[in-house]
Amino acid sequence: LLAMTEEDDPAFRSRVLFQCGFSCMCAVDNPAVGATTSIGAIATLPYLDVSHMGQVSAMTQAMFQATGQRKNTVAAMSSFLAAPSVIAGSHMVFLVPSYLAPTLALEPGVRLVPLTDETQRHTVRMIWHNTTHFDAFMDTVRSLLHANASRAGEGVMIKSP
Repeated sequence: LLAMTEEDDPAFRSRVLFQCGFSCMCAVDNPAVGATTSIGAIATLPYLDVSHMGQVSAMTQAMFQATGQRKNTVAAMSSFLAAPSVIAGSHMVFLVPSYLAPTLALEPGVRLVPLTDETQRHTVRMIWHNTTHFDAFMDTVRSLLHANASRAGEGVMIKSP
């Protein structure tokens, strides 16, 4: 399992794959968003809340609360892959985990905007059951996932310790 959650059940093991922050995504022609932005600057803008199972939504809500702001949520969806198409040509913005940003920014009509404030970082882990820990094939799969996550993140993800 690849997840943004801690696993404290003794029947499971986990390993950090990477940590990352967030960037803002908006329409190319959104006049309210400059070359860089901050949580405070986007707090009043229409916000597309994108989160599968609420984890990312809770993280981004905490980021807004840390600055004394609230998200101006006008719509919600569970797919980051579809979100750029939804905001293209609109005044909506959303926060995207940095590891997804380069792929999502390929969508015509959107742009990626760095946040000037320090954003909350989240950790992505792989989690597996103890019964598969000594399985040679699964060990190879875990090793490949860890190696690729570390390499793929240069400039976007932080290598795990």
